[in-house]
Amino acid sequence: MFKKGVSGNLSGRPKGAKGKRQQEWEQLGEFLTETGAQRVKAYMESLNDKEFFEKYKDLLNYFKPKMQSTSIDAKVEAKPIEYRNVSKEFKDEE
Repeated sequence: MFKKGVSGNLSGRPKGAKGKRQQEWEQLGEFLTETGAQRVKAYMESLNDKEFFEKYKDLLNYFKPKMQSTSIDAKVEAKPIEYRNVSKEFKDEE
């Protein structure tokens, strides 16, 4: 039995080599951004104006999600501000 962190393959996977799952994920990403995008574009071009704008609006949510509205509830206790007219005090001193 091997010690923790040590395998029977002394050379191991080369640095930077991609595993099967990562390769599959990259292939899916390539399909979505190239082949899939071309098909979506062709489909969108076949729609009439009303259908196009409905689908366009739906697709935009994946690129620019709506921001969630937020509100802040806060109680602020403020003391009254004392106001003095200092210009009058300077005139009296002259």
